[in-house]
Amino acid sequence: MLPAMRSARHIFQSPLVASVVTGLLCALLMLGLRSTGQLQEVELKLYDWLLQSRPIAASTHPRITFITLSEDDIRQQGRWPITDETLAQTLGLLIAQKPRAIGVDIYRDIEVPPGHEKLTTFLPQHSQIIMVTQLGGGTVNRIPPPLVLEGSEQIGFSDVVIDPDGLIRRALLFQDDGEQVAYAFALRLALLYLAAEGIVPVKGRVSQNFDLPRGRIDDASACLN
Repeated sequence: MLPAMRSARHIFQSPLVASVVTGLLCALLMLGLRSTGQLQEVELKLYDWLLQSRPIAASTHPRITFITLSEDDIRQQGRWPITDETLAQTLGLLIAQKPRAIGVDIYRDIEVPPGHEKLTTFLPQHSQIIMVTQLGGGTVNRIPPPLVLEGSEQIGFSDVVIDPDGLIRRALLFQDDGEQVAYAFALRLALLYLAAEGIVPVKGRVSQNFDLPRGRIDDASACLN
């Protein structure tokens, strides 16, 4: 046997070299499987298990109040959706309590008389009210906000990203359509609440970031293009 071949054989018989080669082959195999998406289901199940293993936190905060419309409410009103007048009256009662922010998770792209003029006059007068919209895209239709609030800071989108197994694991903060950046419904409400504490976003050192006193939100990584 040639000296070079004997030397190579001796090297590959070394436990250290064998471990390194085995590790590299395993890493290449895993990278190959990940690139084809074969490991995605396993990774998502593991992620779900890790989240479920965390201590259960309180589901609601004492400073947050949820007001819902139940089947009994609909029967009492005798119709659905509720009228613009009923919505305006309800918001008026809430405004009287001086909340920092009010989120209306009811699409109101089409007027529901009576009371449409009252609602369209009321909404712009109270900047703490955020109305929901759906940006849509692909096979999902767009649901615009109330026309009187179009282009204002009183709207936030409710679009979500659904994983292949039908579960929602992520929440979008922004969406960029190339012309403007839209804010998520929940983010709008959070920023309104924090503003009362003197916590307001400022432009970050990078143009696509904005900073808060206790952290940074990366616009680019939070967008769905």
